Amino acid sequence: MCKGVLCQAKNVGSGIDVVYTRPRTIRVGFTRASELRRLQKQTEKMLNVSPDSFVIVYTDEAFVFVPALSLNGVNYSDDGNYLYGKNTWLFFHEFLMCFIGDWRLSAFDDITLAKRAEETRSRYGIIFHLRKAG
Repeated sequence: MCKGVLCQAKNVGSGIDVVYTRPRTIRVGFTRASELRRLQKQTEKMLNVSPDSFVIVYTDEAFVFVPALSLNGVNYSDDGNYLYGKNTWLFFHEFLMCFIGDWRLSAFDDITLAKRAEETRSRYGIIFHLRKAG
């Protein structure tokens, strides 16, 4: 099995907020219209490459994964425009269970990863190898 996701990382603050409402329930909000619009332009480009695109909002304590598709059509309002986010455990659980991932973004070695990065105009890439022990 080989597949990938396209991600854009954003630091919490400067217009992006993370709220933990219940255990394992996370919301990501936008407190500045300019940051929401800027991110929507970025995610639009990402979604032209793959529907399995995500924004990773990172804090000192955690990473939160927001589907890029959920930013489509969101208009800024004073309520913070909160969207559903996945914690790291849930994101990778769904990725490994094949609910998340795009086969077109697969990379199984450094050469293929460099090719995918060039195709998607990405600066960085990560390969995780899972192998049967023994």
